[in-house]
Amino acid sequence: MGERTVTRLIAILAGAFALLVGAPAWARVETIMVHGPSIEGNLEGNDATRKVHVILPKSYDEDTSRRFPVIYFLHGFTATADRYLEMADPDDAVQSFDGQEMIVVLPDSHTKRGGSFYASGPTVGDFETFIAKDLVEAIDARFRTIADRESRGLAGHSMGGYGTLRIGMKHPKVFSSIYPMAPCCTQPRPSREGDAKYETMDPDKLTAEQFWDYGYFAWSAAFSPNPQNPPYYWDLGTTDGTPNPLTVARWAVNSPAAMISQYSGNLKQLDAIAMDVGEQDFLLDEVKAMHAQLDNFGVAHEFMLFEGDHTNRVKERFRSQLLPFFASHLDTAKDYAVTSRSERLAHPDQWHLDAVDHVDAWLDLDIASRLVERHTAHRRHQFDAIKTVGACGALAEIENHAADPAPGMVRMGVHRTDARGVMCRV
Repeated sequence: MGERTVTRLIAILAGAFALLVGAPAWARVETIMVHGPSIEGNLEGNDATRKVHVILPKSYDEDTSRRFPVIYFLHGFTATADRYLEMADPDDAVQSFDGQEMIVVLPDSHTKRGGSFYASGPTVGDFETFIAKDLVEAIDARFRTIADRESRGLAGHSMGGYGTLRIGMKHPKVFSSIYPMAPCCTQPRPSREGDAKYETMDPDKLTAEQFWDYGYFAWSAAFSPNPQNPPYYWDLGTTDGTPNPLTVARWAVNSPAAMISQYSGNLKQLDAIAMDVGEQDFLLDEVKAMHAQLDNFGVAHEFMLFEGDHTNRVKERFRSQLLPFFASHLDTAKDYAVTSRSERLAHPDQWHLDAVDHVDAWLDLDIASRLVERHTAHRRHQFDAIKTVGACGALAEIENHAADPAPGMVRMGVHRTDARGVMCRV
């Protein structure tokens, strides 16, 4: 066998091997379970421990000193985080970062009735607080995030777009930029002709084809809960065939079109807002109305129309529009390194404890305030643990000092877990 033949054979075998093993991975997906105290005790029986997919960029494993901005992406009605993970195609998506790598978090908010609407109430549970507090705290604890609002974005599609508007306008201190994709339910829903049929319909016997009926009951569970009305614990839009004005009013006040009058100031605190909808989307008119309402209240935002329907271009626009939007708006300036304890101990005079603003997520506020008071008299032992190693690192640092207190210091009761049982990784 000649040298040229051997070379050719090696090349063929190498190519076959490459096809066998596939292209190198650009992303790693870690699936975790996050417990949400905010969802506990809901009357519908929805699990308070939720599946969450976390898409980690290539550099996450290559550079363990680096921290990353985070995008939280909320899925649509009747869908799951699994479905949107498949649609996002992590390897394909992260190549669109254009040098600005980010962590993407996809929480599952599917409920007994098909979706939580990211609302807050006794029947479904408080999914709004789960996203804005429980989930954010858990992700910041478990992964190397840049744990501040400037580096945190919120997005979602359809029901997730509604959740993006709702949570974004109510929690501007948690998220700095939002991107609702074809958001549903932005306008008040009136009581409609034919709604009386739901009074005799069994919500437990609906078929997959009855999408709009699913939506009616899910909407009622989310926005007109009634803990004194078993077995479903909701109020419907009609009673004995007559529209129920109180229920309809409760639905209306949960529409972003109505909420904007209360929260336009919060929306103006956001660094950036983008919203889109397809020209053939059944939600076109109401999303355009939401765009007009944002304009009416002077809320700066980017509004995009595109050729497509409600679902056929979600994957493409996730790559081509949503990820570049956040890449240009989320802050990476606080991309501080994870340093060793010995390095931090070498420069004790540079440390200070920002416990009230940052550690309250992990320590009892009373403990945190006493730590501040105690350490004020011993500035040499203060430390900027949050800025060097994050909240969990702060716990480790405080415990190390508390175990061997300096003169005048006392050991504080520092917990390894937060009030929700989220274990810190240090």
